[in-house]
Amino acid sequence: AVHPSLGVSNVAELVAAAEKGAGGRANLLVVLSADHGGAAVPEEWAKTGLDAARVPPANIEKGLEKELAAKFNGGDLVQMIEETDVYLDHKAIADKKLDLAAVRRAAAGWISQQPSILFAVSRDDVATAAVPQGYGPALQRGFHPDRSGDVLMLTKPFHVIENETAGTSHGTPYSYDAEVPVIFYGKGIRPGYYPQNISIADVATTLSALLEMGQPASAEGAVRSEALLM
Repeated sequence: AVHPSLGVSNVAELVAAAEKGAGGRANLLVVLSADHGGAAVPEEWAKTGLDAARVPPANIEKGLEKELAAKFNGGDLVQMIEETDVYLDHKAIADKKLDLAAVRRAAAGWISQQPSILFAVSRDDVATAAVPQGYGPALQRGFHPDRSGDVLMLTKPFHVIENETAGTSHGTPYSYDAEVPVIFYGKGIRPGYYPQNISIADVATTLSALLEMGQPASAEGAVRSEALLM
């Protein structure tokens, strides 16, 4: 879907408007991709025999509240769970004069033992933790010191954290969440199908090269020269 603020209702209308603004198709360059993929509805996966499940975060939150209350002498120390981020109540922890890092690590340890969870880590240990199956770099790239939770968790494959009783979500490093197509179309593009894996970060660097501009200051991608008529 195309955002209604653009004044168009679908991609075809958006491309037509861009073509008109560019003064014709010969001047048009279009890049189509996405910021993430998405899990299938977990119940549908389960019907095929996969170990799949819907994981209500409220269940984890209630269990974690009980665990931390028992370990740290009462009190509700959990603020909320948002997707795969667990936020603790810093004020409540400070009022009880507890060590915040110790509470985080205790929370991560308990969450890691839950049936649908592959791994959980305190934000204090994101840079050094031994994350199973090589998912450490993805976990580190997804961490933001000002926004991420006190504990980050990763579900097992095909286990989807979702409040709703229908539908699905995203946010894991698994291929169904992380792989998206990238389509370059128009002026300066070499027609073809390129099956190799690339990074979505390659889009900005490739467009900069095509437009003969300097790379963005914080660019991390590579120029996909195989797709360019240069």
